[in-house]
Amino acid sequence: MAREPIVVCGEKMIGWGNLFKGVLSAVDLADDKNGNALSDIPNSIVVAEALRLYHYIITEWSEAPVREWLLHRTSKESSTVLKRFLDFLEVHGHTLLNFHYLVIALTLLIRIYYGLAPLRSWILPLPILTCLATMILTPKSNHMDLSESLWKKLVPMLREIRTLQVTMEVDRVFALYGVFQNVGIPLQKPDYGKSVSEAYCEFTCAMIKWQRSLDILVGAVAPGLPDSPSWVPDWSTPYYPIICNYSKAAKDSSPEYSFSDNDRKLISAGVEVDEVKYCMEMLEEMSDPFDGGSTSLGTDFLSRSLHNIKVLAQWTSDMLRFSNHRYESISDVFFETLNSDTFQENKDKSHVREIFEMWYSILTADCSECSTIYPPEVARIVALSANQPLNRYHNDRCQAIAGKRMFFVTSNGYIGTGPLSTGAGDKVAILSGFAAPLILRAIGPHRQVVGAAYIHGIMQGEAWPEDQAKLVKVTLI
Repeated sequence: MAREPIVVCGEKMIGWGNLFKGVLSAVDLADDKNGNALSDIPNSIVVAEALRLYHYIITEWSEAPVREWLLHRTSKESSTVLKRFLDFLEVHGHTLLNFHYLVIALTLLIRIYYGLAPLRSWILPLPILTCLATMILTPKSNHMDLSESLWKKLVPMLREIRTLQVTMEVDRVFALYGVFQNVGIPLQKPDYGKSVSEAYCEFTCAMIKWQRSLDILVGAVAPGLPDSPSWVPDWSTPYYPIICNYSKAAKDSSPEYSFSDNDRKLISAGVEVDEVKYCMEMLEEMSDPFDGGSTSLGTDFLSRSLHNIKVLAQWTSDMLRFSNHRYESISDVFFETLNSDTFQENKDKSHVREIFEMWYSILTADCSECSTIYPPEVARIVALSANQPLNRYHNDRCQAIAGKRMFFVTSNGYIGTGPLSTGAGDKVAILSGFAAPLILRAIGPHRQVVGAAYIHGIMQGEAWPEDQAKLVKVTLI
């Protein structure tokens, strides 16, 4: 919580700001392999810097900086009167500023109306100087804006916290108590007599109630923590985001939710719009071919590469077959779904799209002529290896998907990607105020959260009912 932290290592010191910028610069200069190996270091530094920065902004900028300076430089007799005046400005300062703006504007308009030079008035400097003094002494009215900005960064920050090290798993949430209290997020005091599931459940409830939003549910992925509700994220396991792009699956609806008496059930308004029909085969994680011993060098890597190429080629065929020709261009859908974890809103992706088109043409190429010499997947691997950007894109997408998410097709022919635990028969639901579709599993009349999903064609509210009477209560357990 220091204003200007100093990092000390032995006899050497460096300002926290310089360390933060230096590590990020080093990661930018590193190649892909080193960047992945060092991912925990920038993650931890980004989390710490974001929390420190927002704590500083909210606590320091919520008051006029001159207030403390003035109070420390006045006598005890006059400080009481000055404090009352500053307290008055905290409440009514912005109203006074608007009044000053109005007086200045009217003075200028009146002088212009009578043909006088607008700025040549001995009266005008008085409201201008008074306005400047009020502006300096009045606290900024951006506390709510800062809170909203903090929340937008908070979910990604919490995702990174899941990758950091702790001795006791409850400290993933208990360690945030002091900072969160100072920025206005009310949490229960740490109680080490509680189980991990209890601590995580209380923390998640507190975050939902503070922000009055269900955004934090994006981190809930099955299988969750034992003895914990499925809608509570397991903060002790890494989370790999499926959705990075801008989405409004529930349009601009407001979140509607309530908790059961023991906070074990989360009741929300929503609608089930589809069902998972078919899950495609999963990719295998690609290990570094130089990590193994010399006898196994390349053998396991090659077999996994062949498997992934074969699965990816099968995906393109399955998408066309199971989507019931819902989409005009399968390549467009495949590109957006494959890269759903990559692009932010309005980010230029034309260059990546060009590489994808070449990569996609290799996957869908007719390799029947060479099938008598070697399998089609071998021909595709050779074609990819001959082009470095294509090979890099292929390996990047395999690493981003394998062991993290799977592709599926719904009963209505929509193509999507979701958590590894997604299965045929799972429901596709949209909750009021929640940006992404949720994969839910029916448990009697209730539902368990499998995880958030990207489903091309319903991410911008296309499946959200116009008639709110069609919404039903969805009880998450």
